[in-house]
Amino acid sequence: MSDLKGPRRLLLAITLCGLLGTGGAGFGYLESLRLQSSVLQREEQQNAANRLRQNLVEAESAVRAYLLYRQIDYTERFHRAAAAIEGAEAQGIMRLIDTDPSTTGAPPVSGIIERALAERRIAIRNISRGEVEGVMARGAAGDARRVTDAAQLSIARFIDACRADVAAMTARMRTIQTIVLGLVASSSLLSGLALWLAWMQIRRRSRDAAIAGTRLVARSDEVGALLRMNEMLQACQTREDIEGVVTHTAQRVLPGAPGSLYIFANSRDRLDRAAVWPPGETAMVDHFSPSACWALKRGRPHACGADGLSCDAQLGCRGALCVPMAARGEVYGVLRFDAAVTHGPDAEHQHRLADALADGVSMALANLSLREKLRGEALRDSLTGLYNRRFLEEVAPAFLQQTAPPSASPCWTWITSSRSTIGMGTPPATRCCAAWRPR
Repeated sequence: MSDLKGPRRLLLAITLCGLLGTGGAGFGYLESLRLQSSVLQREEQQNAANRLRQNLVEAESAVRAYLLYRQIDYTERFHRAAAAIEGAEAQGIMRLIDTDPSTTGAPPVSGIIERALAERRIAIRNISRGEVEGVMARGAAGDARRVTDAAQLSIARFIDACRADVAAMTARMRTIQTIVLGLVASSSLLSGLALWLAWMQIRRRSRDAAIAGTRLVARSDEVGALLRMNEMLQACQTREDIEGVVTHTAQRVLPGAPGSLYIFANSRDRLDRAAVWPPGETAMVDHFSPSACWALKRGRPHACGADGLSCDAQLGCRGALCVPMAARGEVYGVLRFDAAVTHGPDAEHQHRLADALADGVSMALANLSLREKLRGEALRDSLTGLYNRRFLEEVAPAFLQQTAPPSASPCWTWITSSRSTIGMGTPPATRCCAAWRPR
């Protein structure tokens, strides 16, 4: 579980960074929209100021042309320009110009323009009456011209201020758009990285689940093989049967790990090789002394070479695993496995399997030894050690069957002496005589 804390924290940090980037990109996008709206509004004000200035120029030009040519069309041009100047749009832009910081200290544009229009109307009326000299005299004085120039200057300042504001807001909008683009790109990269980490975790979990499932199936097979081994060992009647079961089960439970089974001889002074697997594998030695094996000395499994302790060099078992087989306080032999069991990632688990295998075999050997002991006590006299009547009843039919003539059947006679040997304490003797009777 601790191995997953690091990836989980990294994934959480990446997700939070992605969310912050997404939030920043959204805020930047909204700010960009606001700036874009402000730019459009400022450009519209600039265009309105340009139209106002054009109408002022148009009105001034119409008055001058009327003064020179006396054509009524020029008066109409003047009235159209004056109507546009006195319209709602022009009045609104004049109020903006008056309140704009760029025109601070200048006289109000609305008043200047109204006075200029009034003077131009008077001039047109005087011209239409033929008072041209008076109009020209007033024009030469320059009062009307100064008024118009003052209005044009205020409008020009307002237009320049609008252009500067538009340029500043456009630059800021581009900066914000660049930042938004960077945040979107980084959020996309972080999202991709988060997805990749999530996919890697899912893949790792799937792989771990598959490995765990495979191990679970392998453990189930191993447990099933051990259970079947114990069941078959209970049915074994001889050591040969036990050796066959051990050889078969060891190759299934520990595949790829050669091994051998050593059992104590009747003299208990050496251990003889009873089985080796897989078929064709050469055992380390055919027999060895109990004092040459550290597993028998310690009474517990021992990996040769571990802790600097190795068995006798003549055994040639360096790196091997020796597992003593003990039951009911008596050691019956040793299971020895190749070095493949003591090395590798599953060495500990293979050690447990070797212990379980040795436990099952030791119990089977103990049961077989107990059965042989009970059978020997049943067939021999407990005092003299001689075979008794049960042994004769078990052996005689088979022996007589081998020696009997084809056309005869055995006839049995049991003779029991009523006397006992004086001073020896022996029981009365029982003798058996057999004869052949023709069929």
